[in-house]
Amino acid sequence: MKTVVGNFFVCSCFLLNMFFKQAYALTLSYEASVGVEWSDNITRVEENSIQQITTVYDLSGTLTHQARKYSFNLRPNIIYRDYQGEQFADQTFTTFDGTLLYRIRPGTFDWSFENFLTQTLVDQQAVPTPFGLQDTNVFLTGPDMNVNIGNGKSLMVAIRYGNFYYSETDTDNDRAGMRIRFNNNTNPVEHHAISFDAASIRYENTLDNENYKRDDLYYIYNRRGIRASTELQIGFTRISPQKQADFQDLMGLLRLRYEINRHNDVLFELHSWYTDTSRNFLTSRAYNEGVRRFSSAISGYVFREDFSYLRYSWDRDNSRLDFEISGGHHDYMGRDDYLDRKLGAIFMGLTRDLSRRLAVILRGRFTRANYYSQQVINIDKYLTLGFRYRIGRNLNLNLNYSNNSRNIENEDGGYEENLVYLNLAYIRR
Repeated sequence: MKTVVGNFFVCSCFLLNMFFKQAYALTLSYEASVGVEWSDNITRVEENSIQQITTVYDLSGTLTHQARKYSFNLRPNIIYRDYQGEQFADQTFTTFDGTLLYRIRPGTFDWSFENFLTQTLVDQQAVPTPFGLQDTNVFLTGPDMNVNIGNGKSLMVAIRYGNFYYSETDTDNDRAGMRIRFNNNTNPVEHHAISFDAASIRYENTLDNENYKRDDLYYIYNRRGIRASTELQIGFTRISPQKQADFQDLMGLLRLRYEINRHNDVLFELHSWYTDTSRNFLTSRAYNEGVRRFSSAISGYVFREDFSYLRYSWDRDNSRLDFEISGGHHDYMGRDDYLDRKLGAIFMGLTRDLSRRLAVILRGRFTRANYYSQQVINIDKYLTLGFRYRIGRNLNLNLNYSNNSRNIENEDGGYEENLVYLNLAYIRR
């Protein structure tokens, strides 16, 4: 039976806050908005498009708490979409990102809890609409143990249990893992480590998914200077699928960051490794809004991901520019090899304050996904022009126009949509 562990986690965080009232380092911020959205093609189809007016209510916030024995960070968000005309059923989307760290013996023995609830596409190849989403919940927990050996050396042991829940696709799974890492800080700016990771992944439905075990052994090097930083990981993995022969391969990561000056920053990443839908989902959260890393199709099979990413940021007092370009390749093992694809994307975002009250926002994203065996190429374009007017210190009026489209080479099913969104937002930080 499908269960969501995250509901228990949310309640536990607030109960813990009631029990440990000796520290009151609470920080609360929130944003509430109400808006009206108009779309000339709400279902994003090639023909017989439907115009739709939707009232959108959005409430989000952040609650953090620091104490000697524990700390937590909660970030909930609730969106209610009220479709006018009763042609579509109203929808509620809830996301929640929460972490709780309990310091049993501070600096030596900690226990962490993490829960992440969001919505993901049921079919990665389908046109993205509000009607093709499913709830996806991740719950992680386990201890971290650190032993200081001396002279900048330490040993870290981490144990994790994870539960992954998908409300529509039959890919629920549990995974247990352990990491043993030897750290050596040779000087204040350089760090070396040898890490061994072991994990066991088990799916509820083993007819359509494949249980497997994996072992990773790799070397890590970090160097952080005043302007430049380097991270290098290199090693190998051994994967033991339940229905196939074991295999092993090399893997690696290179990440470079350089601060040209206080206004310009460049980030480059290149990696090649094996992953799966749930593991890829967790890793994708660490990347910036814009291109992000490409999310994988919902699948219960391992795939190899080769990925490169370049980001340039320019930030001044009244302007910010972000430019990102990325590309990658997903090579699936097992019977999901029909999902093999080559990916590429470009993103550019510009925000400029025209006055003390008025700002203009430009966003553009272009993505291309080439599915080899299916001989299908999806080309998606998203363009947005927005204006933000500050009515008061905490009150903003936002107006956005978007043009979204998909062109499918060798097949029908593309679309074009024009969308206008006007909302009033109250922000308290």
